[in-house]
Parts: sequence; C-alpha cells; structure tokens
Amino acid sequence: MWPRGFPLEYFSQHNHTDANFRLCEVQKRAAVQQGLVDMDPDVDAIFRLLHANPTKVSSEHFNRHAPPIILGQKTYSPWNSQNTLFHRNAFFTMFLPTTVSFRTTDIWRSYFSQKLLHLIDEYVAFYPVNAVQIRNAHNYLKDFEDEQYNSF
Repeated sequence: MWPRGFPLEYFSQHNHTDANFRLCEVQKRAAVQQGLVDMDPDVDAIFRLLHANPTKVSSEHFNRHAPPIILGQKTYSPWNSQNTLFHRNAFFTMFLPTTVSFRTTDIWRSYFSQKLLHLIDEYVAFYPVNAVQIRNAHNYLKDFEDEQYNSF
C-alpha cells in the first residue's frame, strides 16, 4: 500500500533498506500531523485499481499502538488534506495550488509545505490510527486519470 501522490517510478526502489530509523523517547512536536485512517484510507488510484474489490467495503486496518513517524530534514513523503492537523506555526503552508486537479492539489501542497517547513526547522509527522473512513463510491479509473494528468 502506498499513499496518493507517491511517485510510481520509485515504487520498485522503495524497500526501506537504506533508511535510518530510531525510536526517540523525546521528540519535537511536528508542525503538521497526519493521522492514519482505518477502513478506507486515502491511497493511490493504482493501488485501488490493483487491489480493491468494488463489491465490498474496504477494511484496511493499521496498528493503533505504532509510534509516530517524524520525517527528518530532506525527507519527503506525500500527505493529503484528510485527517491532518496544522499547528499555528504551519498555517502559512495551508495554501492549495489551483492549477492542478482536485486529486493532486493537496499532494502538491504537501511537497511544497515540507520544503518550507524544513527552512524554519519544523517537521511533518504521521501518527497511528485516529479515525475511520467509509468512503463514498469512486470511479477508480477517473481518479487514476486525474492523478496522472498532474503528476510530477
């Protein structure tokens, strides 16, 4: 599973073997915090086209007790507008680009925002599940087309 906006050309190279992970007892509060969503998270249209069963409701579940992941400087990951908290010091990053499709505007914002946050020594974090979503019906092929039209 991968988030909406993850560059597909890097998918096969993404194996975590070159990553540097550490569990921190003390951590700085992240300026932008995105919580995972159980049941039907906002994932890439390709994932849905390959794995979704259109006759049944998605039932993805994540570990509610996993520690948060705080991205370090020069580390980028797409995040979306759903279940995302912006602290006051990150309000200036809430702008949404208007020249791209609805399916990509928040993803582009995530990359721009991360660069801006790094410049002021702030961070983005992903938190364990804190919401459940039962999504309305989607045309997965249309979602895919919208994502491709405005890809990086």
